[in-house]
Amino acid sequence: MRMKRQEHGFSLLELVVVIVIGLVIAGVAFMTMRDAIRNQRAERALQDVLSMTRTARQLAVDKRRVFMLTFSTGPSQMTLTVTPPTNSSGGCSAATSGWPDTGAAQPTPVIGDYSFDWISGAPNSATTAPDGLGATQTTPIYFTSTATGGQSSVCFYPDGSARDSNNQFTSGVVYLAPTKTSETSDTIRLKYMRAMTIFGPTGRISGWRLNQASSGLQWKMW
Repeated sequence: MRMKRQEHGFSLLELVVVIVIGLVIAGVAFMTMRDAIRNQRAERALQDVLSMTRTARQLAVDKRRVFMLTFSTGPSQMTLTVTPPTNSSGGCSAATSGWPDTGAAQPTPVIGDYSFDWISGAPNSATTAPDGLGATQTTPIYFTSTATGGQSSVCFYPDGSARDSNNQFTSGVVYLAPTKTSETSDTIRLKYMRAMTIFGPTGRISGWRLNQASSGLQWKMW
């Protein structure tokens, strides 16, 4: 008597389980990849701002002239000017010539869908702001100034220090965040905020990122 051959295969339930597991793994991978891309954009934007700022300071030291770096919003850009050869010892207010000495200074936009912006919820008290600078300020660009109390430019001197339009030491903070067109959620924009601080007497330049701690968001040096 011939025996009926047993057929093997997957049941419908098994197929459904495999598909669900695959979708979960794909979803986790997508979320991880998206976060990695967002973080990479944030790091590149901060690196660009730090690089140009440090270049301005180094040029001031190397060329023995005053270089002024101006930050502006809408669109976000950085403009570098320098004291002309005929007034190489001039102070911050004399830094009006483009670099190189001839021609207009070319603005450098912030990279990767980022802009100078402060998002509500970022720590900004005297003890929680980056380096404690710009405490209680909600403006994206804030440098102390003996002239107006706050300004959006900083001058680097040949001694490496950072000063204001009155040639007095100035310290300040610049905030970066994803643009509203690239990230519509302020919660996400806040998560990927970055900051840069400049300390006047020494011209020290530092980068900052937001970390999630048990007590909430905290600025950590980059």
